[in-house]
Amino acid sequence: MHATVARDPGSICPDTLFFKWLLQAADSRVGAQHEEHATRHTNMPIRGQQYTREEIAAAHGGSIIEYLPRAGGRVVCACLRSDPDYNPEAPRVILPGRGRDIEESAAMLVDQHGPIPVYLKRATNAWEYVGDYEVESSSRLPADIKRYEEQTGRAVTRAIFMREAHRP
Repeated sequence: MHATVARDPGSICPDTLFFKWLLQAADSRVGAQHEEHATRHTNMPIRGQQYTREEIAAAHGGSIIEYLPRAGGRVVCACLRSDPDYNPEAPRVILPGRGRDIEESAAMLVDQHGPIPVYLKRATNAWEYVGDYEVESSSRLPADIKRYEEQTGRAVTRAIFMREAHRP
């Protein structure tokens, strides 16, 4: 048999107080993390700072996989590998390879106006913001294609020449 203790309906048992405190503490930690995360995105990008692809996508939109993420019918940034096999002259020259999405993104970038943020891969999931760049010109000339294919050892469909755009 258990004894039933009558409680004042307005009183709170100690366990309930502890759980309320625990939930408030957890909420404040989550809130602080969210605030730090939101502040980082609000202030991004900062030249020389490294970001993950998830942070880049959260800040600009688009995919975490594409080299030229798109959103709203525009290329929103460039995430480039600058090693010798991909874009050795990045961010000044972007060398799109073959494939429907790759070539569509390249054509979209060439046709749009205005600067985009450019990030260069420095390590696994570490992309350094190197500035805002805009298309200066583009080439599909066989001599240019041949030169860049020989330089990279892979198929190249065009060369996109970029120039740095200064923020107001």
